[in-house]
Amino acid sequence: NHNGTIHASRRDDKTIKLWNVATGQCINTLQGHTSIVRRVTIAPNDKILVSGSSDSSVKIWDIYTGTCLKTLDEHKDSIFSIAFSYQRHIIASGSKDKIIKICDINTGECIKNLIGHNDTIGSLALSKDGKTLFSGSNDRTIKVWSVDNGECLQTIKAHNSIIREIDLNSKQ
Repeated sequence: NHNGTIHASRRDDKTIKLWNVATGQCINTLQGHTSIVRRVTIAPNDKILVSGSSDSSVKIWDIYTGTCLKTLDEHKDSIFSIAFSYQRHIIASGSKDKIIKICDINTGECIKNLIGHNDTIGSLALSKDGKTLFSGSNDRTIKVWSVDNGECLQTIKAHNSIIREIDLNSKQ
């Protein structure tokens, strides 16, 4: 998490474990996915965790109670990437179905589908203000998207292999 007290790990046994960094003790095990958990991320507010799974769902969890607050079943295949902007109350998820879904954290409603990649979307990163999304795909491209209108602003074809991870500096 962002204050460094809780660490989350995903497991092939369909669970997520939350760890106390200071003590090394497992403080909770989150259960609810029906297949391998592929991605976890903790919100900047340190209160919720978002997970994506091969069961094609995205789940929003309360870190402190371990309760699943919402399940988003918008994708048709495995989730490989998640990014979110707590400031804008949105989650972006990328999948093997080649679609990026932008969903409202509070309602769970899908508000945009970003279509343009030709293969699995393996990495997502949102700008600090939540207005620009960067996606990396197995199609070997990075795309830059406007979150507001869903338009692809730029396609970068700079790699000769799969894009595994995208990260932005804290000023973006």
